Amino acid sequence: MATIDIQKNVNPHFKSVWQSNKPYNVLKGGRNSFKSSVIVLKLVYMMIKYIMQGEKANVVVIRKVARTIRDSVFNKVQ
Repeated sequence: MATIDIQKNVNPHFKSVWQSNKPYNVLKGGRNSFKSSVIVLKLVYMMIKYIMQGEKANVVVIRKVARTIRDSVFNKVQ
């Protein structure tokens, strides 16, 4: 199993998002602000928690610019 150092992968600007228990997050920031990286790490982490408890988990990701979702979000999940 691979380990991920969250401190190295989460932009300090989005640290509060990572620590939040809110069900919805609206992230603001310019290009290359690591919004997608932060939310993907959080979603995968949350999914793993549910799966380890024997539950099923699904994630829905919606972006304003739909034509770039495969490049920014899907590749990070992979």
